[in-house]
Amino acid sequence: MDTREKIKQQLNHLRNYEDLDYPGLRTLKIIEDLVDQLNDKIVEKELQEQKPQETAEEKELRDIVLDEYKKGNIVVSTFEGLQMMSLDEFIKQPVEGILYDLNRGEAVVLTFINDPKWINDFAVSKVIQKLYSEFTKLQKGKEIADEEIEKAAYDYAVHHSSAPDKETPDWIMADFKAGIEWLKKELNIE
Repeated sequence: MDTREKIKQQLNHLRNYEDLDYPGLRTLKIIEDLVDQLNDKIVEKELQEQKPQETAEEKELRDIVLDEYKKGNIVVSTFEGLQMMSLDEFIKQPVEGILYDLNRGEAVVLTFINDPKWINDFAVSKVIQKLYSEFTKLQKGKEIADEEIEKAAYDYAVHHSSAPDKETPDWIMADFKAGIEWLKKELNIE
């Protein structure tokens, strides 16, 4: 905005205060508003100066992490440098390994007790441990359920097979059909 535009703007601003009764009050109000505007500009400038600018190295690092994530990978920082890993493979390791690779093991987190960030890091450690425990229980429950279903289907097929001789290829098909019949019955499918 050029100087002429600023002067026009200030004149319009002054006209807004013509309805005040006492000229001294009008002048005081104008000065207060101008000081407030100046303060706002100073604060805005200070905030801009305080805002850290992203360096080329930080931008490159951000791009690497986000690009790897798009590929289904994660990036962790190790003593040897950055390491890219498949997220699907990463979560297959024991929880202690996950926490170690993420530097979120309790021992590591508690060494940074002077940094308030340790509180959330500690919480993350506990959440990962709990989620891993629940996931493991669900996986074991699924394996047990699969074994029970297989055994029940087999037992049903053996007792309800229509094949006369259980050593013939016909028995395999009859066994299969009996297993499907049992599964439909169990799932209430007609």
